[in-house]
Parts: sequence; C-alpha cells; structure tokens
Amino acid sequence: MLPIALAFLAAIGFGSSAIFARIGMRGIHPLTSAFISVVVSFIPAAILAAIFALDDIKKLPLIALAAFLGLGALNFIGGRTQNHISINMIGLHDLVHL
Repeated sequence: MLPIALAFLAAIGFGSSAIFARIGMRGIHPLTSAFISVVVSFIPAAILAAIFALDDIKKLPLIALAAFLGLGALNFIGGRTQNHISINMIGLHDLVHL
C-alpha cells in the first residue's frame, strides 16, 4: 500500500508543481519561465551532486561532462517549455484562479 500511496503523492506533486509554476509565471513567455525553472532547479541538483558524487564527476573526461551537461540542459529546457506551452494551449491557467 505504501508504494501506491507514494506514487500517487508523486503524481500529485508533479501535476500541482506544473500548475502552480504556470500560475506564478502567467505573464512571462514560456521559454523565459522554463529558463527560470531550470536555473532554480539546477542549484539544489548541483549541490546534491557535489555532496554525493563529486569523486565520480571529477573522473569524467571533460568532453563527456560537457556533453552530459549540454544534453541535460537542452532536454530539460525543451521539456519544461513544452509543458508550459501545453498548459497554455489547453487553457488550464484560465480554470485555476487564486
């Protein structure tokens, strides 16, 4: 029962975070809001990576690290942009008012 409850909680968290982020960034272009989201999300991810995997990161070749960071940033920005655009297209921001 616990895994089902945690999966349900994760789904609610992902859905509500997308909706609340879009409500907060209503007057901003989707690419700008995706960039802000990437910058804010990168900080805790970088801190956790430095704490738990700094030795592994140091062992990576420079080209592998650059490719990893570049593809990760491109995929994250692209995914967030598509998420914000889809919320705009279905009109969800009009249904949810504070």
